[in-house]
Amino acid sequence: ILDNFGDGRGTRLHEGIDIMGSGGRAVYAVAAGTLTKRYTNTGSAGWGWTLYDGATKTTYQYFHLTEDPYGLVEGTEVALGDVIGFVGSSGTNSPENIHLHLEVRPNKTAVDPLPLLHVDTKLCGVSKPFRAAS
Repeated sequence: ILDNFGDGRGTRLHEGIDIMGSGGRAVYAVAAGTLTKRYTNTGSAGWGWTLYDGATKTTYQYFHLTEDPYGLVEGTEVALGDVIGFVGSSGTNSPENIHLHLEVRPNKTAVDPLPLLHVDTKLCGVSKPFRAAS
């Protein structure tokens, strides 16, 4: 997992974290909610989803997925743990840049997702922060 929330990306800051993975691995809903926006393989986001949890007013955004083989559509209700896509490299500059970009936005404000995740460090590593200490 790259600890890269807030690092510079040209004229903007990175508003999520990147979770490296093997292409085709399942991506799961981190909360119950509604799939409110489908991203197609255009621009730098590639294939992806916005998941909205109305109970907490939190939006989760998933980018760089593979094309959706399940035929999910906007408005689909999902439960915590449902598969909503698969890790890919869509929207990136390289087919080898396989990862999931995850954003968390309570009340429409981006926050660092890393402290919200349970990371089993026996199975997965976390990089040192990319951004300069302030």
